[in-house]
Amino acid sequence: MNNKMNVICPSCGAKFNKNLSQCPYCGNSNYYGQEKSYMKGLAGLRQRLAELADINKKIIVEEAVKVLVLVLAVVIILVAAIFSVKAIDRHNESIAVNNIRKEIIDGR
Repeated sequence: MNNKMNVICPSCGAKFNKNLSQCPYCGNSNYYGQEKSYMKGLAGLRQRLAELADINKKIIVEEAVKVLVLVLAVVIILVAAIFSVKAIDRHNESIAVNNIRKEIIDGR
C-alpha cells in the first residue's frame, strides 16, 4: 500500500487504509473513514428517496387512471339507463296508442 492511503492508528500505532472506519487491529475509530462511510450511506439514502418519489408519482397516475375509468363507466351506465327508460316509455306509449286505436276501430 502506498503512504497516501494509509493512516497510523493513534491508539496502537498500526498502519491501515484511511478509508476504513476503524483500526482493524485495535478497533479505534478513524473519523475520516467513518465520515466517508456515512456520506456513502447518505448518498444511497438520497438515491432511494428519489426512487421512492418516482414510485409515488407512478402510483398516483395509476390510481387517477383507475378513478377516471370508473367514473367513465358510471357515466356510460347512467346514459344507457336513461336511454333505456326513454325507449321503454316510447314502447309503452306506442302500446297505449295502439290500444286506443283498436278501441276506436272496434267501437265503430
